[in-house]
Amino acid sequence: MMTALRISIRFALAALTGVVLSTLGACKSGAPRVPTLAHAAVHNPTVPPPPLSRCGSAAGNVRQMVTPIPPLGTNWCWAASGQMAMNALEMQVQHLQCEQANQRFGFNDCCKLPRPGRCEQPGGGIPPLREFSSVPSQGALTSDQIKDEICVQQRPFLVVTPGTGGGGHMVIAIDYAADDQGELLVVYNPWMKGKVDQGYITLDDYKNTHTTNDHDFYKIKKGPQ
Repeated sequence: MMTALRISIRFALAALTGVVLSTLGACKSGAPRVPTLAHAAVHNPTVPPPPLSRCGSAAGNVRQMVTPIPPLGTNWCWAASGQMAMNALEMQVQHLQCEQANQRFGFNDCCKLPRPGRCEQPGGGIPPLREFSSVPSQGALTSDQIKDEICVQQRPFLVVTPGTGGGGHMVIAIDYAADDQGELLVVYNPWMKGKVDQGYITLDDYKNTHTTNDHDFYKIKKGPQ
């Protein structure tokens, strides 16, 4: 585990949980590259809300577009993140996590209940966005790219926190903000089955979790690129 790389993500607006965790235990198959990913519930008075958007006339637009949705299966952070992105960009259609699992793994029964256990596995850091397409980044997005995606294009993007053992975690970026710590990326974090939090991370910490071999997914749109 690379203990030198640490993120401090502050969470508010937790969904139906009072649990506070000190490590990321869901949606990964290898050791997390970032060992301290904290979570906190909305009723915790020590957790400040995310700062206001710095997107000018488009402030908060993407944050309002994206509805927080928890993973419905174990290890389905990728499916929840993809569902949040697709639902935000095509509001008249309800995209399902189980449909993404069918596409990702080549199954046809992940929407049946009780759900086969083989459906609930990590997605390998690749979001199966069905009829949507995206562009994989080469490492972390730059500040200009983030502001263009969220403030100008007004669309979320998917952030992958890689693991040293081949696993990792996926969250969805929903706003660009700033406070006394500098530039911030506001995210929804689907960190556990049935749990999703809103939080934020400094852009410096975000960039430090990525190498040029790591990919986030941006320019998400309906149809081909």
